[in-house]
Amino acid sequence: NPVAYPGITDLSKGKDYGYDSLIDKAVDHFKLTREVLTGRSRKENIVDARQVVMWVLMEKMRFGCSEVGRLMNKNHATVLHARKKVNTLLGVDKGYKEYVYSFVNTL
Repeated sequence: NPVAYPGITDLSKGKDYGYDSLIDKAVDHFKLTREVLTGRSRKENIVDARQVVMWVLMEKMRFGCSEVGRLMNKNHATVLHARKKVNTLLGVDKGYKEYVYSFVNTL
């Protein structure tokens, strides 16, 4: 089940917002290229941005795990790990919560 956080609106009202629009916003916000965001890099700043994007796709836009994996070039286990990690850190790390909100609030 999606986790509700104050200030983060539910974007599932229309997937018409779309994956491409989300990726465009993420590329601009995180200062990465689309290729890097969906690529294989394990650099912390890239992984963090990628995990937030996958979390938004699943938790806020209601994309399925397999669909997110296909779009982000990741397997379903990676997508599930990203969702779990973001949900956990949102609950315990104020700085991380601000990091996530700073992106989500641009949507």
